[in-house]
Amino acid sequence: MPWMHILQEPGDVDKSTPANNEVLVYNSTTLMWELKDKGTFDLTDAVYLGDPLVDGTWRIVRDGNNLSFQRRELSVWVEKGANVP
Repeated sequence: MPWMHILQEPGDVDKSTPANNEVLVYNSTTLMWELKDKGTFDLTDAVYLGDPLVDGTWRIVRDGNNLSFQRRELSVWVEKGANVP
């Protein structure tokens, strides 16, 4: 099943028209994609490269003051590298 399947289900995405300053962000609590203002990136937000529920997927997440590059392995996010300012 391709990871884009998440966006094809009715109700998976807020149907409102996005403004120019909004982007789709995956909410790991609700397991849905949601519109969010650009520039708003909370500590729990991540950029996912693939389906967040499938092993082998990558994500970029804030870890304190660092950017952490993580890969999902055996249902656990494992840090593979970090950008430390």
